[in-house]
Amino acid sequence: AVMYRLRRIRFFYQLFFYKKSNLKNFALFGFLSAVAFYLSDSVMVLLITFFIFWFIFDKLFFLKKPFLAYLSSFIFGSIPLVYFNLTHNFSHIKHLFSETIVHRLVCKYNLLPKVAYCLDNWVDSEKNSLAFFFTKDLPNFFGNTNFKWAYYIIFLAAFIYLVYANRKSLRKLILGIIPKKKFSVLPKDIKPELFILVYALLYIIVYYFRGMSKPRYLYSLYVWVPFIIALFAIELKNKLRGK
Repeated sequence: AVMYRLRRIRFFYQLFFYKKSNLKNFALFGFLSAVAFYLSDSVMVLLITFFIFWFIFDKLFFLKKPFLAYLSSFIFGSIPLVYFNLTHNFSHIKHLFSETIVHRLVCKYNLLPKVAYCLDNWVDSEKNSLAFFFTKDLPNFFGNTNFKWAYYIIFLAAFIYLVYANRKSLRKLILGIIPKKKFSVLPKDIKPELFILVYALLYIIVYYFRGMSKPRYLYSLYVWVPFIIALFAIELKNKLRGK
């Protein structure tokens, strides 16, 4: 799952930041996105981040050939998964959405046939407080060793610093969501690493609103923790050197 996630991000960077945006790469990107659903529900947050950036870069992307290439390939790659769910009592959907907010909404509003429900893994109705999240839940993600708190504090400080240091670019991205041409943002106008920062932030927010304390759902962030700390060290070093 981690390798597929890294590969999808690599394709995203090639398409939007490294000017390799041909239809073949968009089609391959769509196929990899479909296959990723076979492996993990965390791909949904990653795809949401992809589409947010895609929309910010091009407000009419869904009317253009690259998106059609992506969508066609995504649908083609999803055929085995659709067939599997139809012939195996929706077992993949049950696993994919169990213990999520989506799961609760599906059951509450009857969005799928009852055969697709997974009621033994219902989401808790009450969310933990922010204080609990930052002092108990999130620290547990860093393990149970004596270095847990040190690692957690370093990561949290690095993350907060990067958000603050890139506040102007993040503001530009937020305004870029407004569907007006004057708020458009080009890939060259932002740092490529902002994608990782936004993805990590969205993933943590989605985890919090999941409504249950299970650090295993944060495992998808493991690969980005060292990256964020390294990026913090580079930013700090450049700032101290006056760059």
